[in-house]
Amino acid sequence: MLGIYQKNRPGRRGMLSLVLRPGALIVLVAAVSVGCRTPQTGAEIAGPSDSSFPPRPNEQSSPDPQDGPALTRDEIRLVVRAKLPQIRACFEAGLTSAPDLRGRVLLRFVIDPDGKAREIEVVDDQLGHASVTTCIVEQLPRWQFPRPRDGQSIAISYPFAFSSEQSLRAQGLPRVEGTVKPEAVGAVFEARRSELDMCLPAGASGSIGVAFTIDDRGAVTRISSYRDSLPDDAGSCVLRTLSSWVFPPAAGGDEARVNHDLQW
Repeated sequence: MLGIYQKNRPGRRGMLSLVLRPGALIVLVAAVSVGCRTPQTGAEIAGPSDSSFPPRPNEQSSPDPQDGPALTRDEIRLVVRAKLPQIRACFEAGLTSAPDLRGRVLLRFVIDPDGKAREIEVVDDQLGHASVTTCIVEQLPRWQFPRPRDGQSIAISYPFAFSSEQSLRAQGLPRVEGTVKPEAVGAVFEARRSELDMCLPAGASGSIGVAFTIDDRGAVTRISSYRDSLPDDAGSCVLRTLSSWVFPPAAGGDEARVNHDLQW
């Protein structure tokens, strides 16, 4: 689940995690470390610890009226997800010269009081593809985030971890877009694969591609098949069976979209 950070106090540190995955070609895993800075002095103030995140609506409210996020997790996530096609395009351009490209790029930047990304720097580049990294860095100043409340600036450390669809297929992992890791979805398939096996007649073979969403309770919704060469009604059985499974949940109020190829 994604943490919400609140107005920062000196000496307190924390992490806001985002996992963002475009479905077709890349996986973006982003863990956002945040802090606030006052524009008057530019002095950085560390963020809160996980235990001091503001409670959810069904939890007890903080007694401190000054506590509250300069930007909420949803406000940041909505902007980043809307701009994923730009990041995807940067990575896809790199795949044309390096088909096995994968790795992490850690960026640090500040969301200023006008909601613009400033002071962008590459802290770590394990991707090792200069043109992709440069392309990503060039996108950020064009993004418009909501203006942080109380005139604060938000300092963010943001690692993007990239994997190609080819790499995920080679590992037998689902392609996932959203706030659930492909490995976590794949683990459920591995643990419960015998239930799907029961849908096929003995000795039968074939394949099916399944597409579905996982909501913030871990429930499967909007399931369908995009390819089905299974015999008789086996494909329908697979979809019915999958519909009853529970996966690791998406972030609160969000959903994850999954595509997975199954073969017998």
